[in-house]
Amino acid sequence: MKTVRTRPDLSTAPSSRPNGPLTGVQKLALSVGFFCFRAYMLLVRLTSRIDTQELNGLWGRARGGRNTISAILHQDVIISAFLYRGHRIVSMVSTSQDGDRITRVARKLGHEVVRGSGAQRGRRALAEMIDYLDSQKGVVAALTVDGSRGPANVCKRGTLLLAQQTGTPIIPIRTWARRHLSLRTWDRTMIPLPFNRIVALAGDPIFLDRDLHPDEMEEARLRVESELQRLTDLARVRAGSRG
Repeated sequence: MKTVRTRPDLSTAPSSRPNGPLTGVQKLALSVGFFCFRAYMLLVRLTSRIDTQELNGLWGRARGGRNTISAILHQDVIISAFLYRGHRIVSMVSTSQDGDRITRVARKLGHEVVRGSGAQRGRRALAEMIDYLDSQKGVVAALTVDGSRGPANVCKRGTLLLAQQTGTPIIPIRTWARRHLSLRTWDRTMIPLPFNRIVALAGDPIFLDRDLHPDEMEEARLRVESELQRLTDLARVRAGSRG
């Protein structure tokens, strides 16, 4: 008899886009912006020392046909998109107009996208992501643990539920650029500068049992937060950051 997987109630009606779809002018501007982004990041790559050796385990799991959840902070979305290029990535992006822009950029980088956010249709998107990982092998699900709206550095339960329901391990990832700009956004998005030292660090895989008690789930959530903070401190030191 086929085993039926039980899940928490993840279904919810999709919401409409509050700002409407992108116009032709916006799409053109996005294409131009993406071209400039690629050119700029190429300059960063050619002029910087980049240490991503610790990500080899992540890509090795994918080459071996094993799925992984890469748990990053929203601050790292730009630098991670740069470092993750050329790999099989699936990401969760909000259904807002800003999400439309991010989706187009992600797909230009060769990434797969599942649409949804905690404030809109996050439960349904989570269910779609579960189905995606259940049907695929060798995929890295790149998720921002603090969501699309924060609070910054606070791990939300969606990443944990995905790991629990699919049996996929969470690997915390933190990246730091010694020289960077921080945008005036809630997450302080990091923009690496040329002539830099960039370091990416990975923590040990975190596995979650399917029958975790709520208290144990909270412990796992705090463990992800703590590991990301540890990696942040270590990455800053290895990158030679002064602040």
